Amino acid sequence: MFNNKPQIASPAAGEDLVRARSFRSLWSGAAAVLAVAAGVAAAAPGADASSRLAVCPPSQAQPADPAHGGILFGVSVVSSCSAWAVGLQTLSGGSSRTLIERWNGHSWRIVASPNPQALDDSLSAVAASSPKNAWAAGAYGSMAGQRTLMVRWNGRAWRRIASPSPGLSSLLAAVASTRAGDAWAVGSFDTSSAAKTLTEWWNGHAWQRIPSPSPANIENTLSGVAIVSPADVWAVGSTGGAGTGHALIEHWNGHAWRQVTSPSLAGNNELLGVTAISAGNVWAVGAQETSTRTETLIEHWNGHAWRVIASPSPGTMENILAGVDAFSLASIWAVGYTSNGERQTLIEHWNGHAWRRVASQNPGGPANFNYLAAVSGTSCANLWAVGHFAVGATGTPIAARC
Repeated sequence: MFNNKPQIASPAAGEDLVRARSFRSLWSGAAAVLAVAAGVAAAAPGADASSRLAVCPPSQAQPADPAHGGILFGVSVVSSCSAWAVGLQTLSGGSSRTLIERWNGHSWRIVASPNPQALDDSLSAVAASSPKNAWAAGAYGSMAGQRTLMVRWNGRAWRRIASPSPGLSSLLAAVASTRAGDAWAVGSFDTSSAAKTLTEWWNGHAWQRIPSPSPANIENTLSGVAIVSPADVWAVGSTGGAGTGHALIEHWNGHAWRQVTSPSLAGNNELLGVTAISAGNVWAVGAQETSTRTETLIEHWNGHAWRVIASPSPGTMENILAGVDAFSLASIWAVGYTSNGERQTLIEHWNGHAWRRVASQNPGGPANFNYLAAVSGTSCANLWAVGHFAVGATGTPIAARC
């Protein structure tokens, strides 16, 4: 069921978890406009938002819409007047280019971004530690030979930075950074026989590949990463074989990446995003299959073990959480989509006691595909969620601000 190789997923595709599996592995042609991706954002301290829960409406300042459509996969908020969102924009010939948009406190504007091939280029995640320092990660190239793509904002422009691209095909799905300069990116790469996890570390001068576990002999991928400290980093994804897949959790202890036991669940399941508040408080989100539908999956690290925490699954067919961010012990947000046949945005909030669904709008209308891929903020009053809606074969970037 789980397929780590780059593939296309569309709203008309089959009703199973394989779409969640391919959220971040979508870099091919016009059909990629209909793809969905997972996001991750670094945790940030802030105030409790439980008293502010109502509706997270689309912001009046929506992202700029490229001429032939686009999708936002990742977001990172620096302040109330500085945020970045990344993804892809489609071209008239059916290929894609990287898309980077900047929030200046008043509006979203497209910013020039590197495109190594200008063929099938995309950015899946962004992490900004200051107004003058941000990383964005993704992939470029064709389905026959995808390579990792890493770009950096230096306060004036986005520049491509060399990154390892092992295997026959490779991609970066998530990136996290700190104000101290520490940065990690994760993803996957293909060999002739298997898909393996990929972890890369910024050593202050260059991106360096660091070995990481790939426990299954067929499919292994990492979709999210969060940094607690230089010796405490978490990565999540999935591992499995043909037709099967289970959540994969790995931890960096300052010396090596090690697999950490995740809760045993009956059906296929996967983690797509992770955020860390402290060494003893880490959250991960994704999806799990049951006999009748796909349900949201939220897991929590308490300093000793990972446990599944109950979360709403309002849709009768699909419920998937792709991104998560935390401001405090009692204010954590997760986003994705839910479906009773038509996919609609899904926002959930942890108030310190339980996860609750928060009402959210669907700019594409009830009959079209609406999806939130990532969430980030500095406080409950400065929170952005981004994604896209699709009408036919055209994707349009969207943003919600709470």
